Amino acid sequence: MTHAGEPIRTGSGVSPRTIRVGAFEVPTDRCYQPEHHLWVSISGTEARVGLDILGQEVSGTIAFVSLLRAGTRVTRGEPFGSIESAKYVGQLVAPLSGELAGINERVVQDARLLNRDPFGQGWLVVLRGVDPREVADLVHGEDSIRRYFVDAIQSYRQRGVLAEATSPSAGAPGP
Repeated sequence: MTHAGEPIRTGSGVSPRTIRVGAFEVPTDRCYQPEHHLWVSISGTEARVGLDILGQEVSGTIAFVSLLRAGTRVTRGEPFGSIESAKYVGQLVAPLSGELAGINERVVQDARLLNRDPFGQGWLVVLRGVDPREVADLVHGEDSIRRYFVDAIQSYRQRGVLAEATSPSAGAPGP
């Protein structure tokens, strides 16, 4: 956690520290938006956003990604794109407000990159001009991140949505 008024800093550019939660390796150098399974890596007033490991695991193989154009202003809680997979079709919902400074064309061209490298090259968009007060609402800090993933995994297992993770993407990029 941060002290009141201090910015949350993530994405230092060094190899991320990870924690193991069940079968998942989870980076702790970023924040998470649990409701929509997004990770957010902050650098100044920019935020790189991607689908977290649970989002891609419960969705299955991602077949299609559509993202709004760079330059579009998005508001937290509103769609910035959509994904389609074998198990899920739906909107990608902005974890923060800001301008879409960039979109990952590689993911648009090869949606399976989200499954192969969800915490690396499988990022979705970069938001510019994010509000630090909105960032503070995200899950951050090793203990809070661990608690989020433990609770989410347990909930998914109880509902029969998630069995023991066996896919290569559960801990490392797949083939």
